[in-house]
Amino acid sequence: MAKKVSGEMVRIETNSLCTTMHIEKPMCLKNILSISTLNTGSFRNHVDDIVHHEDLMQSMVICFQETYLDQAPKAIELDKFNFNIAHFVHGILTCVDKSIDIKRTKNYSNDKVELVQTNVHVQQSISICNIYAAPSASIASIIDTIALGATELIEKDSVIVIVGDFNVNIAASNANSKLLQQFMQSLYMQEITNSLLQKGKPVIDLIWTNLQIQRCQVQMSDAYWTDHDILHLIVHLV
Repeated sequence: MAKKVSGEMVRIETNSLCTTMHIEKPMCLKNILSISTLNTGSFRNHVDDIVHHEDLMQSMVICFQETYLDQAPKAIELDKFNFNIAHFVHGILTCVDKSIDIKRTKNYSNDKVELVQTNVHVQQSISICNIYAAPSASIASIIDTIALGATELIEKDSVIVIVGDFNVNIAASNANSKLLQQFMQSLYMQEITNSLLQKGKPVIDLIWTNLQIQRCQVQMSDAYWTDHDILHLIVHLV
């Protein structure tokens, strides 16, 4: 996702999902789950930036892409924030607040695409898929990997949230964008971050979900150490 000129959150007046309010501490509320996603451009080099980012640390689940880690973070690094490593594979890192019950994790990979699936339970079960597709990944590889990770969940009528860096600009009117959107719509998934950005900016960091839109809020905050923004999804649980 392209970096904003200003560090302020962007608000599109016509979109009720967007808000400029400071991100509260949703982990204190039993009926809310907050999920953040960020292409961090190296976890180890920016761990201090991450733990001192107030909005990011309010999340209950954080999905990182392009961590440049060849192994899971060391215990001394994890002592800096109150998260467990739910899953790590090939640079994708999913961190879950220690107060949350992790049911299971799986990972799926295809040519230049990685997806980590983490199932958590906070009042209800939610399956969170963290995905990274390399810029050179084909749209077929992206779709095939999502299909591997989502088919079983859809058959079980699961609540699904898919976040990450797709490296497909859905704001563009091209074949890859149309194919991705058509495929996700066939899974009854909606993309809910497109309108956060100013017109003309690329939209490659995405949040898709089969939740009712009325139960979702999307916010964005600046990550000054990378050219990607942090996307925050706040889910109102039932």
